[in-house]
Amino acid sequence: MICITVLTIKNINSKIAVNRNMNKKAIAKMGFLNSIVSDVPVFLVDEQLMDQISPPKKGLNRECVREILSHAFKSSDNNGLDEGYFSDEEVEKVDGTWGKMEECRKVLYPSIGVYMNSVMPALVNKYTTFEISGRAIFICPERVKANSSSKSFDDIFLAVLFHEFVHAYISGGHSSLKYYEQVIEESLADAISFSRFTDETELFNVSKFLSDPGRPAEYTGYVYWTELSRHYPLIEIVDNLKQNRIPLPVFSSIMPFVMPFVVPHILHHLHHYVNAGKDRILKHIALRILMHS
Repeated sequence: MICITVLTIKNINSKIAVNRNMNKKAIAKMGFLNSIVSDVPVFLVDEQLMDQISPPKKGLNRECVREILSHAFKSSDNNGLDEGYFSDEEVEKVDGTWGKMEECRKVLYPSIGVYMNSVMPALVNKYTTFEISGRAIFICPERVKANSSSKSFDDIFLAVLFHEFVHAYISGGHSSLKYYEQVIEESLADAISFSRFTDETELFNVSKFLSDPGRPAEYTGYVYWTELSRHYPLIEIVDNLKQNRIPLPVFSSIMPFVMPFVVPHILHHLHHYVNAGKDRILKHIALRILMHS
């Protein structure tokens, strides 16, 4: 039996037409994401409709985040900012530091794309001649164009598409995620998206887009996962998150939650993690991600 992967892309009201070969280009790069492609249609919308579907949200200002982290974690001044190292004393500061992060949510960032677990028909069906319900991805080509050049449009469109398909694969849905969980999922989605590209020009275009200073820190922290992927497959980290486990490589399947074994400073503080509980571990991971933003 032959399984055929079909990616559905339909234009609702965008004035920008995407490349006719976009479906084929996407499927060729999707990798493990192809397992859900046929189940999640993609719709193109203009800026006004995108703002109705997914209103602009406030994200983390990178400079504000760096200032808080540099004050909270003094060891960051000695290569720790790159390595994400925490001293024994600093591990205990995780909760307090997250309490201060709320003041950094200053970047009003309009959605370029969004995945929805369940579309509200009344919101979009008045713009279409066909019914939309269930799971779906919406992308705004106008905003893709604003963040790209004529030569890089396809690469940025695909980067946004892959990012949203990671959300669909995990099936998180931001309304149910705590903010530090959003930091983890958004940065990981960007890292997976980046990993789909291999051509040097594509990598340059996508890296420039993902690292844009105007993007919130929860996205630009994707570099943390990219570095970790040198030691461990991102697909296994995504699957941990999908199964509601700690999104780091497996240390022991006997433990009540997944423990990492690749990152040395995590092992160094293993006793903290055994007693910390899942929320603190996730906050710690999110802070390390933000150190790379």
